[in-house]
Amino acid sequence: MLHRLSRWFLLLSLPVGILTTTLPARSAQNLSLVYGPFQRSVPMSEVSSFAETGQATGRLQALLRLVPKNEQEELLKALRLKLPIGVVQVNKLLNSPIGKQVVEKVSPVILRRDKAGTFAISGALLTAAGSKDGLGLLSFLESYPAETIEVDLRGISKLFSQTEGLGALLGGALGR
Repeated sequence: MLHRLSRWFLLLSLPVGILTTTLPARSAQNLSLVYGPFQRSVPMSEVSSFAETGQATGRLQALLRLVPKNEQEELLKALRLKLPIGVVQVNKLLNSPIGKQVVEKVSPVILRRDKAGTFAISGALLTAAGSKDGLGLLSFLESYPAETIEVDLRGISKLFSQTEGLGALLGGALGR
């Protein structure tokens, strides 16, 4: 009798164990820059190190040799920029019409093989806003839920020329 009860207990406890076990979250380990048929991948550790120290190493260093010094400085500023908004404000923004519009406009710039682009962007924004570093470009890239975040450089250029910068689009949503 005890043997049967222990078997039933084991069978009933398996789903509870499975449901309460959490899997480690995936986040971007590589940043892949796509320009037409060309693609270059850089480890996120090199991007993070560049943001922290201002010195590029490895593949990022080789890639930045092709970029004018003033644009390297702009990239460094962008990677270091932190927005003073938390998870609650980001959540409200993402659920507003303007926030949804921003995510829809940014979604084609971040290339995915599935249709989860808007969800991935929203998730990365929320995760980055809740991180110890706060919401910024670097924390967004690091929080993106894929091993590699692929960014279409032509798409970014087009996006910024259409919207006169993402800041103009976000300005209304942030009350600026």
